[in-house]
Amino acid sequence: MSASEATRLPATFNRLAWSNLAAQSAEQIALAASPIVAVLLLGVGEGETGLLQTALTLPFVLMAIPAGLLTDRISRRHLMAGAEALRAAALLAILLLIGLHQLTLPLLALAGFIAVCGTVVYSVAAPALVPSLVSPQQLPAANTRIELARTIAFASGPALGGFLVGFDAAVISGASGIEPATAAERGALKEFGLPVRNTGTYIGHGVETQFLANLGIACAAIEHGKLFAPAGSGDTGDSPSGLSQVIVTSVGNWRGEGLALVERIG
Repeated sequence: MSASEATRLPATFNRLAWSNLAAQSAEQIALAASPIVAVLLLGVGEGETGLLQTALTLPFVLMAIPAGLLTDRISRRHLMAGAEALRAAALLAILLLIGLHQLTLPLLALAGFIAVCGTVVYSVAAPALVPSLVSPQQLPAANTRIELARTIAFASGPALGGFLVGFDAAVISGASGIEPATAAERGALKEFGLPVRNTGTYIGHGVETQFLANLGIACAAIEHGKLFAPAGSGDTGDSPSGLSQVIVTSVGNWRGEGLALVERIG
């Protein structure tokens, strides 16, 4: 096998990598959005919010070993599909209860607990499926891709969760252009449909200064209530009127990654 063939990952693995990014992002968004929904819709206090967070965290402790046992005994593809179906059903149940005005804190905690159980099973099964999709020489690159997706989801998911619950949000991206990190960020942001502005063309990619400069640009955009006009191929969407939230990213700088949420208060 040539060097290029060894590093070219098969399409079946690429589908797994993208689905892993989507699944991990959805989990982080749900974990971030659930307490916000509890506060805004149910009017719960600090104690109840802490109990909700406990319910959403328990599956990582309770389900990790059972998920590993299931992964060894059941088809991993079927297990992943079933786990995602379980999570989707739990999240749809939350939306249905909100629509019917029947959502309560115990029901939110129960549905969230079930959804996170699905996440744990999927997160255990997905890496275990990798060796069957790639050759031994490709395992390091494949595992790197899986971990990169997980890192991006853990970094961006909570902020995006706050965006989806909030209003008038946008993204200022400081992605360096280095792959596959930049493509992974672009794909994740596309899924959420938020307007994006890239600043590298204007201010460069200095690892020490770019993120701080983008924070300043985000503050100025909120002060003016709108984003600057799109100028590059990576700029998408129209600026919301009355811009009140901006997420600032710095992806692909290696040892210079950053993520911040700049928000108008009051």
